[in-house]
Amino acid sequence: MEACFWLPAIIRPLAGIPTFFFVRRYVSNLSGLLAGILLVLAPSYFFRTVPGFFDTDMFNIFFPILVVLFFCKATETNKNYMPSLALSSLSLALFSLAWNGWPYIFYIIILSSIFYVLKIKRKEVVGFAKKLTIFVTISLILIALFGRLNYLLALSTFLIMFSNLRLLMAGLESMNPYLSYMLQVFMGY
Repeated sequence: MEACFWLPAIIRPLAGIPTFFFVRRYVSNLSGLLAGILLVLAPSYFFRTVPGFFDTDMFNIFFPILVVLFFCKATETNKNYMPSLALSSLSLALFSLAWNGWPYIFYIIILSSIFYVLKIKRKEVVGFAKKLTIFVTISLILIALFGRLNYLLALSTFLIMFSNLRLLMAGLESMNPYLSYMLQVFMGY
């Protein structure tokens, strides 16, 4: 019980450390320091992670930053990228234990990887695809071992169910004809 009291006060400042390293990697030391401090002192994050208030909000920042930090490090490294991919997958698996909405970061990484493949040079695509495949495989194995794979499948079912835009627009038309008209204008239906 006392661990639940102090855990938010410990995890919150720890989230600033991977934030510092992530921002420092792409910008500078000062920017990394400011990003880490701003994250830790952000009012919405600060008030949701005070001692005695136990919720998963502290993990909703900490683990996704770790996942992205290690994944980006692995994609930029040509040699010895397996430890970074393993740490990224382990961070995602631990995040799956902390929050049921963990598939969002998984899908965001896959979607952003698709856009990244369109941007990089043709000769680098094979290496990146190999790293992404290893990340997805290790992540799914660890998440299955933790027994949390059902949340990934549940979100997939939800996305398939609402993938038909015409059906969605028909439902919106019955609720609000103006909204349906705006969707038809912008979506081309």
